Amino acid sequence: MKIDGELFKVEGDRVRVTLQPGHYVYVPINTENKHFLAYSKGKASDLLLTDNFVCITFTISKKERSLGGSFVAQDLNFSTIDSTFAMVNVGRPALKGTDTQSISDIAHIQNDFSRRRKSLQKHIHNKQKKYRKLRQARGRQKNRVNDLQKLRRW
Repeated sequence: MKIDGELFKVEGDRVRVTLQPGHYVYVPINTENKHFLAYSKGKASDLLLTDNFVCITFTISKKERSLGGSFVAQDLNFSTIDSTFAMVNVGRPALKGTDTQSISDIAHIQNDFSRRRKSLQKHIHNKQKKYRKLRQARGRQKNRVNDLQKLRRW
């Protein structure tokens, strides 16, 4: 479970987790980690709770970092990949261009093979044969997607 930074607080050698207003759970911290003192000087931003351990994420640097050079932002949707290209000159980003690539063919291939795998799982009762046929179907799907990517040169 991931807990937002507003719902917990590091207090010395333990973490106070808020369950509801006024009700807390305290979890001990292993402070013997060689980097704990350096990290704990930063701001605790996230807390990850699992069955076996507690992981705290610290934000160390509070100063703003300037973006340098160029960068690309990509948005992966179900049917397209949208890319935005920008250049940064003296702290002012300038938009260089955008690009949209359709991935509907890949979605079609994945849906088709999903139906095939479901049919194989339903109708083949011999485990060894089922696993072999499923492995073959995954390989064929991978090959078709790779061929499509090579054609489009992503």
